[in-house]
Amino acid sequence: KTGSNQTRSRYERLPLGPLRPIDLDAGKQTVHHYLLLYRDPWIRLCSGFRSKMIGGCKRDVNCFRKIWLQKISMDSNRSLLERYFDGVVRSTAASLDHHFRP
Repeated sequence: KTGSNQTRSRYERLPLGPLRPIDLDAGKQTVHHYLLLYRDPWIRLCSGFRSKMIGGCKRDVNCFRKIWLQKISMDSNRSLLERYFDGVVRSTAASLDHHFRP
């Protein structure tokens, strides 16, 4: 059981610490707000493929290779999407355009 100035998480396992109201006008306290944006890496990869390969290069692998992803395979026996994923995996993070980094 926690003290009167403690609260528990909604799972009733860990105390969250003392609760004390903050008066923002008293003492001219500075309050910092943080926002963390997260985009699902799979959605980001698919979006990059659709935007750059399908939209920008009109499914032209040579165009895509020249502009965006040098490590994409030229093997036409594999699907374009499979070659794209393989190219992303084989590339170093530094060599990837920000559209394809998870």
